[in-house]
Amino acid sequence: AKRFRPQTSLHFSAVEAVVAAGFRPALPRTTMNFIRNLASELLDDQEAFTDLTMVSVADADACHSVLSKRYAKDEIYTFCGPLLVAVNPYRELPALYTAGSLDQHAQLLPSDGEPPPHAFAMAARAHARLMQEGRDQAIVISGESGAGKTETAKFLLQYLARVASAGEETLQVRVAAAAAA
Repeated sequence: AKRFRPQTSLHFSAVEAVVAAGFRPALPRTTMNFIRNLASELLDDQEAFTDLTMVSVADADACHSVLSKRYAKDEIYTFCGPLLVAVNPYRELPALYTAGSLDQHAQLLPSDGEPPPHAFAMAARAHARLMQEGRDQAIVISGESGAGKTETAKFLLQYLARVASAGEETLQVRVAAAAAA
């Protein structure tokens, strides 16, 4: 496994920053090596993160590293707190949007915990709040031209049509057809 290595001294631990500044702490070399190894292992574990707020070193390089590692595994969605970051794969990923995946997200309960990052999860969150609070909800989709905003909107509508129809097949078919157009 290739290890993520920071490119600038801003990413080093506090001990390394003190040493780089010319100060010599009264810590034995073995302790400093332990701290360096621990920081390195924390950085290596970032590929398993599903939320960028879990990144111990919150900077552009670390976030890019997490997103790149997830993208390489076709995990194009990553949470950033209440936000969802989607990286356009520029190809079809049909396994992400199966009827089973849609049903799984539609059947999640709040007691089931946080679902994995997905467009369906964001739609489920908005729908749940709509039902709980009885107030309008909004999902903002932003990005550059060609970033996949329209495709994401289609997936959101697909989910909302599924949960809103609750047996009304005609509504689901009409919304799905409008999203496919």
